[in-house]
Amino acid sequence: ANSSIIARLMYDYQPAYFNEPEDKALPSRFGTSTGETNIEHVTEVRYALLNFEIMYRWNIPGTFFGFSAGPQIGFPISSNLTQEYNLVLNANSPAQFVATPEEIAQNVTEGYAARYKDDSRTSITLYDGKVINQSGMRAAIKAGVQYEILLKRFILVPAVYYNFGLTKVTTTDNWSISALQIGADLRIVL
Repeated sequence: ANSSIIARLMYDYQPAYFNEPEDKALPSRFGTSTGETNIEHVTEVRYALLNFEIMYRWNIPGTFFGFSAGPQIGFPISSNLTQEYNLVLNANSPAQFVATPEEIAQNVTEGYAARYKDDSRTSITLYDGKVINQSGMRAAIKAGVQYEILLKRFILVPAVYYNFGLTKVTTTDNWSISALQIGADLRIVL
């Protein structure tokens, strides 16, 4: 058949990473003098979901090459968020943070347990824990291309998808996770 409906229930891991280069200037030490140095604000997310999707598959007539698209609903199983401040380093003028991690964290958000990430005092971990105010559900649209390889009673289907997140990861912030996904299905011929 050139078309079909495919329903899947699956575990999905979606890591994400974003940063704000030269986010703000904070007090720093350059040898014996102090001044302000620009920092980079880095956020890394590890996000695991139980997803249900319904995909419509359409193959180009006479070929094994096709397209598929459909909605996906996911429920977070686990998550981790790490936020860091890193000094934007200058090789000619090395610097380190002057303020303690706690003093810097107080200027950002109350309740973060900040700490130095390294002995050289050039990186501070502001937060490392579960995503704060995590949304209970994720909705997405998934679309991609696939190629069917016949193997007697099985069909191996390598595919590439773009998974576009429609809902936000948290109830308080305005960001979502989208992903480029590469995988393969092994289907049984009935």
